[in-house]
Amino acid sequence: MFQYSIGITALNISQFAIDTVSHNIANANTPGYHRRQALLQALPEYRINGRFFGAGVGLAQFRQVRDGVLENSLTGVTADSATLEQQLHSDRRIESLLGRGPGSLEELLTQFQSSVTQLSTHPAEQTQRRLVLESADRLTGQVRQTAGRLSELRGDVRQQIQSEVASLNAKLAELASIHGRIQTTYRAHISGDIIDRRDQLINEIAGIMDVDRNEVVNNGLGIAVGGGTISVGVLPQTVTVHTADDGTISLKVGQTSALVTPRGGRMAALLAANNGTIAGFEDRLDGIARNLMGVFDQAHARGIGPNGPFSRLISTRTVESTTTPLSSAGLALPVSAGRLYLTVTDSAGERRTTGIDYDPASDSLADIATRISGINGVHATVNAPSGTLNIQAKAGWRFDFTGRTDTRPDLATFTGTSTPRLSGNWTGTANEQYRIEIAGTGEVGVTEGLLANVFNEAGELVAEISLGSKYEPGQPVLIGNGVSVAFGAGTVNHDEGFTTEMVANSDTGGILSALGLNSFFTGSGSADIAVSDRLTGQPDLLATGVSGDAGDATNLLRLMEAMTRPVEGQLDVAAALTGLSVEAGSRVETGSILADQLIALKTRYENDRDSHSGVDLNEELINMSRYQKAFEASLRVIQAIDAMFDEANRLLG
Repeated sequence: MFQYSIGITALNISQFAIDTVSHNIANANTPGYHRRQALLQALPEYRINGRFFGAGVGLAQFRQVRDGVLENSLTGVTADSATLEQQLHSDRRIESLLGRGPGSLEELLTQFQSSVTQLSTHPAEQTQRRLVLESADRLTGQVRQTAGRLSELRGDVRQQIQSEVASLNAKLAELASIHGRIQTTYRAHISGDIIDRRDQLINEIAGIMDVDRNEVVNNGLGIAVGGGTISVGVLPQTVTVHTADDGTISLKVGQTSALVTPRGGRMAALLAANNGTIAGFEDRLDGIARNLMGVFDQAHARGIGPNGPFSRLISTRTVESTTTPLSSAGLALPVSAGRLYLTVTDSAGERRTTGIDYDPASDSLADIATRISGINGVHATVNAPSGTLNIQAKAGWRFDFTGRTDTRPDLATFTGTSTPRLSGNWTGTANEQYRIEIAGTGEVGVTEGLLANVFNEAGELVAEISLGSKYEPGQPVLIGNGVSVAFGAGTVNHDEGFTTEMVANSDTGGILSALGLNSFFTGSGSADIAVSDRLTGQPDLLATGVSGDAGDATNLLRLMEAMTRPVEGQLDVAAALTGLSVEAGSRVETGSILADQLIALKTRYENDRDSHSGVDLNEELINMSRYQKAFEASLRVIQAIDAMFDEANRLLG
């Protein structure tokens, strides 16, 4: 009987070993499969009458060939690789929008700058004026398109976050179910297929969000996800998506306030792209657009075209409230406390420049309108529903913001019969207020020792003009920086005088660009920047000069300089655009190198795992042959024993 039992056990074990080999061969190409091994051992011998008899073969161990340390390493590099691959995908899309080359923002800005430079040589040329406007239109169109595509990219990322979270929750639920099965199963009876699926599932989750696991606790179930913020047990946990008003996204555990903070996986890269990278590029592009509008519009607003000053202007950038301080009225472009100079030309062609102070911390648009209305020759009103400012000149009068020198100053306290007149344009670099006082009483061009003393704002004497017999009445005399004064025939009185504004910058706080008065651009940022319809419809309104002469290119020089001037510590527009494209390209280059390295490391780990745990068909075929021969031999043993029993029964029968 012992021999029969030995044959049966050998037959069963051989069959089990063949089944194991067959299962390995069938799953040779199954991703994540770990091959099984049936390890055999001799069964304990029997002792009868002092003699030992063999009991046959038994199963010493049925195991899954698996290296826990290698599996953990593969899980970690899977998360890291997924992070970089997702990040690189977003960065490449950003680079395609902001990269350098034909049609790029940098090239279009260069073309725009070049067109302005060319116009400065022929400011009256209508064709060249249109080229400036057309090149600006192409530039602003590309800025809007780029802003729109960055917004679309952010929208795509948000959709992918929702999709990844749905997939993550499904996988977490399945993993919790597997944990429940493992917890209720004796360790020796745990199916290798369950462990394979668990490993595969963990790596799939790691591709979405980083996974930490401890193989030596709780049957290898020490698993945490998302930087340890989600502990995976037998009860499934879910992740929910929360979007703030500014578009930033956070993840939370279920409906709780506990934040999920992924450190790796696609989710970490997606959150970084939405909340940081794309938003950062959007903000910088928006800042560049506002910078361009601010500096260019500020320069443009202080000039005029061949048509001369204006009879009416309406602001193009609106406020949310015309009665609240400008600092809290929702202006897109910055404005600080300063002084605005308005130059009014009357129906006789006489010009006078008047300054008004403003402070956005306390002054509303209505306050600005009131102060402008206090200047003779103009009236300003606000349109509360539209949040705009309307400046209207008296019939036959005109106004501008050039800050040109008075032709006839305010002589309210000047009692003599001589009429002073000013001429020229102030070429100084700072605003000044000059006062001209008469020393002596007498007749201009006759009385000896008669003087006109010119003092600057600090009270310093900058010029002394002799009005005695050597002075010819009406003769202009230079008093400094391009401005001259002339006294007509008549009398002047001692200690009488007048003041006049010498304006280098007619708007020191930026209210013109902030409100969009006589602006080149319209809009509030990269999403809506455009060339003003006023200019595209009437190219003559392009403010090339300050005098109204067709050949005056004075203001074009300001426009050219404005585009190359840093603002409040920021880079100039061209340098900022270059920095944007360089950073986009650098991120792709750096990310590509790191991604390649991680892909190579992941491939190495996968190869190591396959080498250790994978199925070698040649080896399995050899094992199949061995176990098949053992099965056949065991069957021969049983057949031989059966034959022996049959012969014995025949002899005894």
